Amino acid sequence: MGEAAAYLNSFGYYYYPTGQTVTPESFYKMKKYLIFPNSSGGDEQSTMTLKTGQTAKLLYFDKDGNQSESFPEGYTIGWFLISNGFGSDANIALGYVKQLDELGYSNPSLYSGYRNACMSDDAGTDRRFISVYDEKSKMRIIGIEDYVKSSQAPDDYKDLLFAVTTSKDLGGGDLEPVPPTDPDPEPVVLPLKGTLAFEDIWPGGGDYDLNDVMIEYNRNITFDANNKATKTVETFKAVQKKGSATNNNFFACQYKHLGKMTLPVGVRAETATNSFVIETSAKEIAEGTVYTIERDLTGLGLTQTDVASDFNPYIITRQYTTENRVEVHLPLADMTSSADVSLMTKDNAYYVGSKDGSQFPFAINIPITGFVPADESYRIDLEGQYPAFASWAKSKGTTNQDWYKTGKGAK
Repeated sequence: MGEAAAYLNSFGYYYYPTGQTVTPESFYKMKKYLIFPNSSGGDEQSTMTLKTGQTAKLLYFDKDGNQSESFPEGYTIGWFLISNGFGSDANIALGYVKQLDELGYSNPSLYSGYRNACMSDDAGTDRRFISVYDEKSKMRIIGIEDYVKSSQAPDDYKDLLFAVTTSKDLGGGDLEPVPPTDPDPEPVVLPLKGTLAFEDIWPGGGDYDLNDVMIEYNRNITFDANNKATKTVETFKAVQKKGSATNNNFFACQYKHLGKMTLPVGVRAETATNSFVIETSAKEIAEGTVYTIERDLTGLGLTQTDVASDFNPYIITRQYTTENRVEVHLPLADMTSSADVSLMTKDNAYYVGSKDGSQFPFAINIPITGFVPADESYRIDLEGQYPAFASWAKSKGTTNQDWYKTGKGAK
């Protein structure tokens, strides 16, 4: 499936009678079989370098060395990784693999003195391998961590990440087998949600309650087996309370890659800015009104990550116009070509209102729905509202990242 390793790791498998206790001593005596001598990225021209999407069929060898694609009943397969096992420069040229005592293998270990020669102790503190079974796709995913001899290892388990499939019925207590790959796999949907909250008196001061316009969004990005996005279906629900704002503010969203949009009544497309704009002032929209935007992205070659990050929501304040307008964006997001750029400086994308000169954003993206807004005309960071917001804003998002879970909403 992929790898994100810093080392040139060697990867393989072994097998043993099910139920047999595997000790470090017995493991080293087992026959082991290399699958990928170099399971890490690197020289794309090298035949020894693993490339995402490659597959390997495991073989069983009997006592006489005869090979078979079928494993007899009563055997368990394990995995091993030699961290940085692809050797020195001289060895790499010859395709040699180091023989090291420091093998990580996938059996529970009876020895946990250090991370090198074990899957994990009973507490999991020395774990090198993880295994996840997805019931929907019926895929068994294995992740391996190659970093050893350190209490500060990253433990992201993506130094090698692969899927195991089988076409045979499995006996005993094993999970059901993975079916053959479907030539037309079911599209997968990436769901994203959150709440957008805006303060409309920019670039001036205001009450800073961040509730003048509030939009809950759900973004469902559909992508295919090649991780290419095919469409998005996005809903935007107005949740600001009546009387929250005195200005006529208009919610909009810009995309770098617009695709073919299908818009509901009351929403217009701005082709000049690659945006859609809700034509009714947020002050006039009934709480709970939902607008659904569909975009066909077929053929654009965008990954799900491309589409997920392509999201620039904003409001147009006071009145809707297509030129020299006042736009309020998320911090450091670009204005559109229709904005009055003379208003934008390096600093005034933020609200400067604290006595200590700290900068506070005019728009925020909260990673939940159901957020309880600050009381009207009460600063969002006051006691009784969300006091941790101030620390989050002053740190530019590096601390108190869960500020919205304490205080008024406690959600």
